[in-house]
Amino acid sequence: MRVFVLTSGGLGLSGWAPGTFGTIGGVLLAIALEFVPGLPFSVVLALGAFVCTVVGVLLGPWAERYFGKKDPGAIVLDETQTRAALAAQESAGELPDGTTADAAFAEGGFRAYVDLEDAAFADHKRALALLLTAAYQEEGVEATRAAELAARYAQGNTDAGLLQSLIAEGRASLPSDLMGIADIDPTDPTLPLGLPYFGLGKTGLVGQLGARYLT
Repeated sequence: MRVFVLTSGGLGLSGWAPGTFGTIGGVLLAIALEFVPGLPFSVVLALGAFVCTVVGVLLGPWAERYFGKKDPGAIVLDETQTRAALAAQESAGELPDGTTADAAFAEGGFRAYVDLEDAAFADHKRALALLLTAAYQEEGVEATRAAELAARYAQGNTDAGLLQSLIAEGRASLPSDLMGIADIDPTDPTLPLGLPYFGLGKTGLVGQLGARYLT
């Protein structure tokens, strides 16, 4: 029932433009409120908005725990995609005068990342999954779902600096066979560069706030 309410009857679960589809429920509700007798529509609408706001505030923490989103270490644009986007901007004349795509990339502040599917980072992937599981549980997520979310998101291209920081901070809590896991140098010039979620307004490690529609 909570999912039904929070997603406007499931409209917000659309695989395409979920925020846009979710607003359809609000439009339908506003139309229905217009037929409430005894009070001006403006008053009814204000009361409806107030009730929806209260419900959203009360259920918000539960929703964040239930749905879960990618941790901010996940890479939105890898190096190939970023260079291609900048090259397209250069061709379209959208970069500042005299700025090439290569120069824009070099000056863009992009961050090093590693591919957790690479066998060389198998231990790092396992460590991240364990640390994310613990982080989700600290936020109140049930153990089984916490492990499910962690496994889902501890994969693929991941910001090297954040990964190293998380492992360094949580090393003592890792199993003995992972305590000696190798450090990752985020300044290593051989690592590819990309744009992580936390560079797009992500507000927490295991929350879903920030960086909407950038998946």
